[in-house]
Amino acid sequence: MDGLLNRRREDKERSIESEVLKNIDSGIIILEAYKILYVNDWICKKTGYTKEEILSNEIIKYVHPDYKEIVLNYHKRRLEEDSNIPTEYELKILKKNGKILWANAKASTTRVNGDINILFLITDITPLKKIEENFENIFEFSPDAISISRMSDGKIFRINNAFSEITGYTKSEIQKISIFDCISEENKIEILENMNKNVPIKHKRITINHKSGEKIIVSISTKPIDIYNDICLITIARNVTDIVLHESKIKEALNKNITLYSALATLFDNSAYIIWVRDLERNFLFANKTMKNTFYINDPTKKVKPITNIIENDNKVIQSGKGMTFTEEVLINGEKRVFNSFKVPIFDCENESKIIGTAGMAVEIADISYINERINNFEKHAQEKQNIISDILNSISKINKVDQ
Repeated sequence: MDGLLNRRREDKERSIESEVLKNIDSGIIILEAYKILYVNDWICKKTGYTKEEILSNEIIKYVHPDYKEIVLNYHKRRLEEDSNIPTEYELKILKKNGKILWANAKASTTRVNGDINILFLITDITPLKKIEENFENIFEFSPDAISISRMSDGKIFRINNAFSEITGYTKSEIQKISIFDCISEENKIEILENMNKNVPIKHKRITINHKSGEKIIVSISTKPIDIYNDICLITIARNVTDIVLHESKIKEALNKNITLYSALATLFDNSAYIIWVRDLERNFLFANKTMKNTFYINDPTKKVKPITNIIENDNKVIQSGKGMTFTEEVLINGEKRVFNSFKVPIFDCENESKIIGTAGMAVEIADISYINERINNFEKHAQEKQNIISDILNSISKINKVDQ
């Protein structure tokens, strides 16, 4: 009786195990040496092979050529019970239709009747690899210099092509220096203090050292990240040396005639029109009182959001190299307001073909509409008065004729 109960319990356990293995959302492969003893339905579904096809071949048949050597090496050492091999790794699996399945494999070893059996738990990471591929393209071809470095010693793990261009170091040369070697002495202390406090840096202008010894001015942003329990730093840098030079030239040009500039600045600052000057990074070099008050430039509690693509309009002016008029809408504290803007490019005083910024003047269309409405009302009332006078004169004329 006990034997029958034991057999029933074992049959039930095998039935449960079979059902779990069949429905688990991962692949399971069991090997004896190089021979495949078992695969679950997930493996068949993902690869397109039947169980019979898989079980009739050795495991290496389904491994992509790029990974055959490493998989054979791991497998050989695992059969020799070498404990110094990874229990988890990535590989490419060949599907029946010729396509590739990117997989994460977790391996564990056990002995059954004296023979070494290896169990693999397989996870599909193809979608993750596609995301990584897209990120890799963004990383490599970004026009901004990007680096990933360790915060503790500044060791650089990854740089993109733009980083090589901005610093002059090749990807192999960069391995011999730290990220701190790239930062000039006058900025190094401040940057290190921010890093030690885990404070991100946003669009800060600093000077970096080019391999040639040249000083390059960059705008950098940094963010600490955790990579495998190592605190690292992602740094994005943009070369703004030319922009800083242009800003200096604008200020120099404006200061050449300080009396005229002072008079114009006072005139512009107190004008009822909205007047501004910007560099190519869209930083304000000048904004008059009307602009500051209209768009609450000094009041961060007020919400100002462009409806019109103002940046696109600015770019049109820069690309055309001439003044242009636009009607632009802006949401200010939830209220839509409309402005008529005239924008012009600012050219380099030493190179008249080079644009270094934009200037503009705007007036709120609502103000013009109000004035036009007043004019129209005045003209309407004036016409009504003229009609009344004409009627009176006509009546007097008729009375005179009767008297005669």
